[in-house]
Formats: sequence, structure tokens, C-alpha cells
Amino acid sequence: MNVRTLLAAAGRCVALVTAAALAVACSSPGPAATDAGAPELDREATLRIGLAGPPLTLDPAVLPTQGALPPTFLLYDRLTRLDDDLQVKPMLATAWRFAPDGSSLEFTLREGVRFHDGTPVDATAVKTTLERNKTLPGSTVAPLLDAVTSIDVVDPATVRLNLVPGRGAELPTVLAYAGGEIISPKAIADGRDLALAPGDAGSGPYVVSEFRPGEAITLTRAPGGYWDDDAAKPATVQIVYSAQGSTRLNALRAGQLDLVQLTGPDIKTGEKLAESGAFSIFKTEVLTPYSMFVHGSAPPFTDPRVRQAVSIAIDREAISRDLLGGDCTPRVQPYAPGHWAHADGLEDRLAFDPDRAKQLLAEAGVTDLRFRLAFTAGSTFESIAQAIQAQLAAVGVTVELTPLPSAAAMAGYRQGEHPAYLGSMPTDAEPAQLLQSTYFGGFSAAEGIRDQVVPIAARAADPTLSPEQRGELYRQIWTASAEQASVILLCASKQLWAYSPKVTGVDSMPWRWAGSIDARYLGVMR
Repeated sequence: MNVRTLLAAAGRCVALVTAAALAVACSSPGPAATDAGAPELDREATLRIGLAGPPLTLDPAVLPTQGALPPTFLLYDRLTRLDDDLQVKPMLATAWRFAPDGSSLEFTLREGVRFHDGTPVDATAVKTTLERNKTLPGSTVAPLLDAVTSIDVVDPATVRLNLVPGRGAELPTVLAYAGGEIISPKAIADGRDLALAPGDAGSGPYVVSEFRPGEAITLTRAPGGYWDDDAAKPATVQIVYSAQGSTRLNALRAGQLDLVQLTGPDIKTGEKLAESGAFSIFKTEVLTPYSMFVHGSAPPFTDPRVRQAVSIAIDREAISRDLLGGDCTPRVQPYAPGHWAHADGLEDRLAFDPDRAKQLLAEAGVTDLRFRLAFTAGSTFESIAQAIQAQLAAVGVTVELTPLPSAAAMAGYRQGEHPAYLGSMPTDAEPAQLLQSTYFGGFSAAEGIRDQVVPIAARAADPTLSPEQRGELYRQIWTASAEQASVILLCASKQLWAYSPKVTGVDSMPWRWAGSIDARYLGVMR
């Protein structure tokens, strides 16, 4: 079963509206209907989207999480893109190939594309952006590009990335993310404030007209046309952020938003309210499992038996059933069945077992385990944290709940202020990228097993290996991580997208599998 099949099984579009609106709400992006009386695309419309995770910056090189990608996806084009099967497809690059010995990766670029400042999107621009990504202080994408030793401009339409021997297999996928968002070299040279006011620095379908960090962003269709005729259907896109799903849902019901993201218990609320026919819904499973991150190199989690005891004392099925309406598939590894790096049978071997948890704690000599658990206040994670607190109390573990603002909870954990953090793992399509961004960096999810798995990860990054060979190596890593609970994955959540029946393309939004979206192909009917 491939990822497209999984998404098709998990996703459903329920349009409780008239027959004419049904065709609109569940259609894929494409030309507007031309039959007499059929709805038409409104090219002057404003599409208003409600999301959960607010970005504080628009600089692709320093985005903290995938939740910050929707605005920059509209501002910049990427070298590659990912389809629903997580396969790499062309965007700015029309073709790419590794050297037979894996020493380099060469991209052929789409011709005739320009940044909004008039500068050509060519090999020099790609080189400038990637070198900036590698060297900018605070770059969150630099670790994903450390296989690149140097970059050559072969000709205006060809750029070559020279690689560390045995490294770089992940790069075509990595460059479909923020690290592959290409910025005008003129804007970089001019010292443009890419974080707050990028202006015409991109070549994407939209430009920023207003940005209120942490609150909202308004983007307008870029002047001068765009190379992809299927993109930029609405004249304006507004993205409004709120941590509470109920707030986003109420704004949709009031006509203040056109498309909103719902998770956790808000899914059932959205499904129930959709029965009134006021809006349509589309549900899909995402590759961002709810997870409890722990510092495995610091007390109280230095002993793998303690981490494993905590993991198997958590009843994932009960959390999904009682708190999330069954809309969360229990998971102890990042990838679902069907992904080429999934380890079959791992969930069955590490099921809920409170008696074994007590035994492990006794073997570790731990009699009074207690720790603080940080999470975002007022979010879905609050009820999950409360459930974890009660379940761990049943095996003699005391959890001190620490609700904080989203940024403070995440930053505090990363800085070592909190021994544990409850959030979503930003699972990437490419395992090498996931390891770099989340296991070895960011959340340090491999902190307790780093010495064991780093050599395996290094072998798996060899571009001369087949996917089957790489997959076997990654399965070894997920097994080690799960058995030693270097990170405690809980369940793979589903998301519900609730939207006005006037909105088109929701069921085929790129990146919906990641809990994020690329809104460039959405439309609004008259």
C-alpha cells in the first residue's frame, strides 16, 4: 500500500450542499467549469485560511518547524516538489541526476522564470541561495545541506552540487522543503529583511502585503504573471493563526474564514457541525505523530529502562479513543505502513503493558520518578498531557504538567529547561532529513541512542544505495529508537479541513500529508 492509497483511505470529502456545489467542493485544481450556469472561478477573490502554528519569520533559512511553511511556499518556488506518494517531482528544476559514483548531484533548471525583482532564476541564484542556507547564522536548514561541499554553476540552466563521499541521497527531497526555496541574489546582496519584509525577493505566485508575526499574513497575487497557470487563482490569500481549533471553526461558521485546520477533539466537532450543510469537510491522516520528546542524556531519562517504562505505561489506544475520537493511529515509529522505511511489527512488540513498566522501573532502581512535561497551553496537547499524567501515575510516576505558550514550551525544551515536551514530530518524507532535523538536531529525538544510530544513518545516506538497501538501514534506527524510547511516539493524528463550498482543490492540496499545506492551487468560486 503506497502513501497515496493511505491518504485516499484516510481522506474523505463530505459536501453537504447542493449538487452544483458538490462538484466544486470535491474537485481537483484545474480549469473552471464552462457549462451554462456552472460556478466560475473568482480571480479577484480573497481566500481566508485559519491555521494553528503561527510563523515569526518569513526567511526560509530559519523557519523553526514545518508549520511555518505555508506562507513561504507561496512566496518562493522550490527546486523540487513532492506528490501524494512522497515522490520527488519538478518545480524550478526540470531534471536531476547523481553522478554514477555519487560524487555530485546536477540540476537542470526551468528556463524563463524570473524573480519579482526581474532577476533571472538561474544557476547563480540557486548557488547563492544554497550557500546562504549553509552559512547563515541560525540557519535551520544548514544541517540538511551538510553533504554539499561546494556548488558549481555549469551554465545558466545547470547547477552542480558536489557532495561528501557517500552522502547526499536525500537532497532531491530536502530541496522540496524550505531549504530549496530559491531567493533573489539581488535581495540577498541588498540585505533585504527576509524575515519580516521580503518584498519581491521570491518567484512564487504571491508577494507579502502585510505580515503580523504570530498573528496573520496577507499575500497578494504577484504582478506580471506566473509560469504555472494552475496556481494563484485567488487575488489575495490571508492566513490567520489561532492555537484553538474552536476559534478557527467558529470563524468559519461566522463567514470570517473560508478554510480551517482542525485536529484532535475538534475533528468530531467539525464533522458534527458539517451535518448542517453550512460547510464541507475533508479528513486525512498526517505524517506528524503526536510525540513526547525526552532528554535522554539528562536525568531522569538517562537509563533506557526508565524511558521504555514510560513509553509502555502510556495507553495509546485509550488516548486515541477517549480524547481524539479514534482519529489517531497508535505509532512507535515515524512512518506508516506503505512507506519504504517502515518497520513491520514494531507497534505489536511495544504495546501498552503497565505491569512490565513497573518491572522496568524496579530493575532500574527507580522508586520515585517525577518529571515536568511542557506543552502548549489551551491546545489539543493539554488533554493528552492530562491523560499521560493519569496513566503514568498508575505505575508510580509523577508528571508535573507545565502549560506554556507554544514558542516558550518548544524553546524551553530545546534549551534543556524542561526534561520532556509534548508536541508533534515534524516527520519528513525523507528519513535522512527527519534524522537531521528532528533526531540529531531540533528536538534531539536520538539523544539517548546517538552513538548507536549515527553510523547507521551515515551509511543510509549513500546515493549509490537502492531504496531497499536504505530502507533496511532506517528500519534498524526506528527499531533502536522505539525499543530504547529515545523519543516516545504516541499516535499519528488525522486532520480535518473544514471549508466553504466555494473553495476548490482542498482534497488535492499539496503537503496536507505533513499537517501543513501549499495553498498555491486552491481556488474560490463566485
